[in-house]
Amino acid sequence: MKTSKLVLPLLLALAYAPAQVLAGTTTVLGTELSSLTIFSNTYTSVGATTSASLHSDVYGSILAGGVTTMGSNSKVWGNISTPEAMNVGANFAHVTGNIQSGGVLTLGDRAIADKNITSSGASTIGDHATVGGNMISGGVLTTGDTSKVSGYVASGGAATVGANAKVVGTVSAVGKITISASATTGTVLPPLSASPVNPVAYKDALVNRVVADSALVSKAQDALRNMTHDSAASFGLNFYGGTIASVLLAPTMTVDTTLISGVYHAASWSTTAGKKLTLDGKGVTNAAWVFNITDILAFGGVTTMELINAPGTPSVIWNAFNGYTSTGKGAHVIGTILAKTYVMVGAEATVDGANTTVGGKLACGGIYSATSYVSTGDSAVIDGRGCVAETTTPAEAAAVVPEPGSLAMLLTGLGLLGFMVRRKNQA
Repeated sequence: MKTSKLVLPLLLALAYAPAQVLAGTTTVLGTELSSLTIFSNTYTSVGATTSASLHSDVYGSILAGGVTTMGSNSKVWGNISTPEAMNVGANFAHVTGNIQSGGVLTLGDRAIADKNITSSGASTIGDHATVGGNMISGGVLTTGDTSKVSGYVASGGAATVGANAKVVGTVSAVGKITISASATTGTVLPPLSASPVNPVAYKDALVNRVVADSALVSKAQDALRNMTHDSAASFGLNFYGGTIASVLLAPTMTVDTTLISGVYHAASWSTTAGKKLTLDGKGVTNAAWVFNITDILAFGGVTTMELINAPGTPSVIWNAFNGYTSTGKGAHVIGTILAKTYVMVGAEATVDGANTTVGGKLACGGIYSATSYVSTGDSAVIDGRGCVAETTTPAEAAAVVPEPGSLAMLLTGLGLLGFMVRRKNQA
């Protein structure tokens, strides 16, 4: 086999290596949705941190179809991708993964991005902001005063490096490069002949992923709504007594309530503020609770939940298949929420789950809106640890051009691999 014929297949294999997915809820969602903690078909808004003891966190990755914002000092423990604008708040708002924007990308003053940030449009990082990887922009690129980029910067327009700022890697741009006299950078490369990111292709790839994931949410909702014995077994969902006969719930839970594992339904369902829902698996391994709500699913403020007697990989799934879901301030919801329209999580509320335990705490939840937005209030926590898997997106794999030195090293390595294969074949 010729070396040149090895390059593309190996690049594609690296880009689309399958993610590991756990059993239970994730078998209903599938690999792609299980790689996310929040999916919205339109915008996503993450609230700010309001005190030292109440932090705003999303444990896992976010894919949003519209403008995505993070409040001051909030934190996303994963990737963020959107085909539209992305705004990371000031005062130590923090993203531990990659950020991908099909529009304008902004990191506020003192914001932190641990890995690469890439945008189809202009990109700006504020004063004292830090980027742990590369900063790649299809438009004008600006780094604020005393900011730091640990990788390289590449711009499809002009590039400006602010006073006392630092870029560890190279600086390149299609347009004019302006570097403050007090800034420090790596090598300034000759003008680029083309943008380092194809803005149209990059945005389109992100749009296509959103469209596909919206369809996946709807498919999962339909599967839950029309569950049979065979489909439940294929998902690995077990119910006490072995039956999937759906139980009708009263419209409002007005007293503390215990529900055994099973399938439940209601036209609309809500909990009275301050009441407790106990989910009792009765010792069933991989016990499941599926709640199919036609319209409105509303958890009152300070609603609490507890999962007991549920060995293995329990699953709790809330399916508002024709409406929206909301939680009041300080509510604690166990499980994965799917809604046809929006999901609004109140301030200081928590959505975590039932797939695994992290440090003795149930910690696997997710929120998915098929057609609308997701909003989390100030100091809310959405906890997807243990049931998410990172994937490389088509936009990241196909539309970004690597730094010339990095690409050369990659091709050299692949060439050596091809040489080894060729010698083996000749032998």
